[in-house]
Amino acid sequence: MLDIFISSVTSQLSVLIFSDRINYFKKVEDKDFLVELPKIFDNDDVKKILKDDILGNIFILSKVGKLTGMRIGESFAKGLIFGDDEGKLIRFNAHDVLGFFSKSENKILSIIKIRKNSYSLALFSNRNVFRRISRDFELQGDELKNYIERNRFFLIGEGAKDFLPSIDEKYLFPDALKMFHYHRGINGKDNGFDTCM
Repeated sequence: MLDIFISSVTSQLSVLIFSDRINYFKKVEDKDFLVELPKIFDNDDVKKILKDDILGNIFILSKVGKLTGMRIGESFAKGLIFGDDEGKLIRFNAHDVLGFFSKSENKILSIIKIRKNSYSLALFSNRNVFRRISRDFELQGDELKNYIERNRFFLIGEGAKDFLPSIDEKYLFPDALKMFHYHRGINGKDNGFDTCM
């Protein structure tokens, strides 16, 4: 049984195909997702994986991010499960995936740019235990800049680059690998992925 993870809500597109027998990871950045996503699945290795295994679930990001990328990811995922159980399509919030992978801090602000000068945000704490502090909310550029200056946050997410250009790249994208680990973490499964990849 294989699971597919598709991240398409930021400027980075990534796909992870994971099963007990094999795993395949691919990411592309700043390209046309409508062209690139089908290309990932039009690979001989991927075709063989899909042909030889039973599809478990498809995980996508939704709720926040670039709307076009979100639609492309969801449409493609629905195409993969066409004629199958729609319950196999599982949606994660991109902020939750990012927050889960931040370092241990009391106040973490996840920032995802959704339109020109408009950002989706969520607050988390990852001190001892991961928890969400706020619902998703939106601020414009100047409001967000003031909000960041008034508070001491650890910033994560691609939108944080607009306010902290030196941000470590590992905190920017809710990629397919992070989605996999988030899924395993919230479902209490051991994290055996590092040893088999």
